[in-house]
Amino acid sequence: MSRRFGALALASLLAACAAPAGSTEVEAIAPPVVAVDYSPAFDAVRHAEAAAYLADLEAARIAAEAAAQAAREAQEAAVTAERARKAQQARTAVERPPASAVAVHDRGDWPEALAGCESAGDTDGRDGYRINLNATSDSGKYLGAGQFSEPTHLSAGGDGDPRGETWGEQRATIVSWRAASNPYRQWPTCWPILVRQGIVAG
Repeated sequence: MSRRFGALALASLLAACAAPAGSTEVEAIAPPVVAVDYSPAFDAVRHAEAAAYLADLEAARIAAEAAAQAAREAQEAAVTAERARKAQQARTAVERPPASAVAVHDRGDWPEALAGCESAGDTDGRDGYRINLNATSDSGKYLGAGQFSEPTHLSAGGDGDPRGETWGEQRATIVSWRAASNPYRQWPTCWPILVRQGIVAG
């Protein structure tokens, strides 16, 4: 109770004591007044509590959305990676010919047969293979008799551009790269042709 209520009660009690003797009238005592504190400090506390509660709700909502977004991105990345893996398999997987069509050993002129196919489209070779030492693919990416890209030619020990080299130099690069890499990947069109013709062992 507030001090205001205490003062009123005390005043009523004193008035009753001061009434004449024998008087039957009793002065009514005013009901207590309850003062509710709606001070600015109280309002500030309640507002702060409400703001903190709303802030917690918003933080929880943001965290849930972020977790859901991360899960979606992880799933999309996994799908993309799987598609890329399957595409890579499709690019490198070449159907092997029947065993009866595969040579037991590479023929001695297989580099000439490969270079003729790669650089001039010659897959016959009955009159000798036509080889274009300065061949350039339509895209401009693959060069020389073995149709090497510049990075591959550098990896094989060349200077990046085989054009201008002698056939002996380009032939040596073809032979060394066949031993060091997957020929189906390096020559995906012509190598299977040589396998089916029995020129190389696969």
